[in-house]
Amino acid sequence: MEVAKREPNPRHPVMIVDDEENQLTSMRIALRSAGYDNLRLVSDSRKVIDMLAQETFSLVILDLNMPHVTGHEIIRQSAALEDRPPLVIMTGSHSVEDYADGTSGGVVEYLVKPIDRERLITVVERSLSRPTQFSKSRLTRNYLLSDLITVGSWTPESSVSGGIMDMLEQSRREYRRLIADFPTPYVLLEEGSYRIRYCNNAFLKFLGIPSAEVVQQIRFFDLLDDEGRTRTIRALQETGELRDAELQGRTPEGRSFVIAGTFQLSKNDGLAECGFVEVTRAKQAEQELARAHKHDTVGRFAAGLAHDFSNMLLIVSGFAELIASEEGASPAAQEHAGRINRAVEGANKLVRQLLSMGRAPRETHVPVEINSALRDAEANLRQYLRAGQALHLSLAPGNLVVHMPDAQLEQVVGNLVLNARDAMPGGGTITIRTWAGDDPHLPGRRERVFLEIGDTGTGMDAQTLARIFEPFFTTKSARNGSGLGLSMVQMIIEAVGGRIDVESSPGSGTRFRIDLPSTPEIDPLGGSGAPDSRTGGAP
Repeated sequence: MEVAKREPNPRHPVMIVDDEENQLTSMRIALRSAGYDNLRLVSDSRKVIDMLAQETFSLVILDLNMPHVTGHEIIRQSAALEDRPPLVIMTGSHSVEDYADGTSGGVVEYLVKPIDRERLITVVERSLSRPTQFSKSRLTRNYLLSDLITVGSWTPESSVSGGIMDMLEQSRREYRRLIADFPTPYVLLEEGSYRIRYCNNAFLKFLGIPSAEVVQQIRFFDLLDDEGRTRTIRALQETGELRDAELQGRTPEGRSFVIAGTFQLSKNDGLAECGFVEVTRAKQAEQELARAHKHDTVGRFAAGLAHDFSNMLLIVSGFAELIASEEGASPAAQEHAGRINRAVEGANKLVRQLLSMGRAPRETHVPVEINSALRDAEANLRQYLRAGQALHLSLAPGNLVVHMPDAQLEQVVGNLVLNARDAMPGGGTITIRTWAGDDPHLPGRRERVFLEIGDTGTGMDAQTLARIFEPFFTTKSARNGSGLGLSMVQMIIEAVGGRIDVESSPGSGTRFRIDLPSTPEIDPLGGSGAPDSRTGGAP
C-alpha cells in the first residue's frame, strides 16, 4: 500500500529519555528497523538539561513520569533554551492534567504506553517533518475520542478545576454521542499509515464488524480497489482533500461495495477524516437499468436484421435446391448444394436467436422438476463432450420444482455445458449440481432452487468476466461463436424471476450458479423423486 514518504534520517540525533531500560531498548529496535540510526538513549533524567544545552538534537522523546527529574520539570527548564528541539511526550498516565501540562509547554506529539511500533514511527516521522507545528487540536481530538485520557482525581480544594473537568467530560460524552449515532459512516485515519484512529457505529455496521478494537487494526485504504486507493492517497498528499468521490472496494468479509464520500486532511493535527454514504444498491440498479436498455436496443436492432437476413437465406436455400434437382447435376454439384443447405440451416439457428433477443420470452411457464429434466438430458449433454472430458451430475435428493419452459431449461443447460466444453481443450470435468436453499425468514420451507454448472477449464480474467453477458461479446472465433448464448441464458433466467452469477479466475475453472424460485413439490415429469445414486447435497 502506498503511504506518505518518510523524511530522511535526521542530521542531529534523536534523544529518547526513559528510566526503564527495556522501554529504551524496544524503542531503539523499532526506530532502527525504520532507518533511524542516529539515536541517543538516556535513562538518567538528571542529565537531560545539560545535554540539551551542550548539543543539538533533532527531536526529544520524553517520558513524563520519572524519578529525580520528571518530564514536566524538563519541559519547564528546557523552555529557557535558545534552540530547544521539538518534544514528544510518552506516558502511561491517563490523566488529562499531564496532557494539558505538556501542551502548554509546547509538546508537539503524544505517545501512550504501551507504545505501538507503527504509531511510534508515524509520530517520529511527523514530528521531524513538521517540527514547529504546535497542535493543541491533536490533544483535543485525543481527549474527545480516546478512553485512555481521563479527568483523573481532584481534591476538594480544587472545586473550580473539578467543575471545569466535569464540563469537559460532559462535552466529551456529548461530542462522541453525536458522532457515534450519526447515520452515515464516519472514520478518522492516522496520517501516513492511514490506520483507523476512530470510527462511528454506522461505519462498524457498514463493515459488518461489531468491535471498534478490531477495526482499528485495519488500514482503510486497503479496503479500496487499486484505482481508488491510489487516487485517494495521491489527492490527500497533493491537495489535502478529495471531494464527492465514488470509490469501489471490498469489506474484510468479502462483500463488494461502492461508496460516495469526501476525504479531508486536517491541517491542525494531520489526521484524515472521511464521511461517506454507500451507494452499492443504487449503482447495481443503475447498471441493471442500463443493461436492460442495452438488451432492448440491441434486441430490436438484431430482430430487424434477422428478418431481412432470413429472407436472403430463403433465396440461397432455394437456389441450392434448384442446383441439386437440376437434371444432369453432377454428384459434386449435389454435394456442394447439400453443404450450402447445411450452412443455411446453421444460419437459420442464428436467426432464431436474433429474433428471440427482440422479444421477451412468452412461452407458458410450466412446473419442471430440475433433477428429472437433467437426468433426461444427460445422454444428449454427453454427446457434446470431447476426448478427455467427463460430465458428473450431483443432484440433491427429492424433487426440485421450478416454473419455466422445459425447452428453455434445456437451452440454458446446453449452452453452459457447451461453453464449459470449449474452456477445457486439454480435457477436464464438467459438474452439474442442484440443491435447495432455505429462506431464513421461513424455516423449513424450500424457497429457492439452485443449479450450478462448473468446469475445470482455463477460467477467465476479470476483464472478460465483466462482459460475458453482453450481447455479441465472445472470446471464440467468428466461426465458433455468435456472442449471443450467455446473453440469451441471462434473459431466460431473469424472465422467470431468477438470477445467474459466475465465479472464475485464470487457471481455476468457471462456475455458473443459477438461483430460481421454487414451487410446491410436485412431479410433473413423472420422476420418482428418489435420490439419484450420483446425487450430492449443496456445496
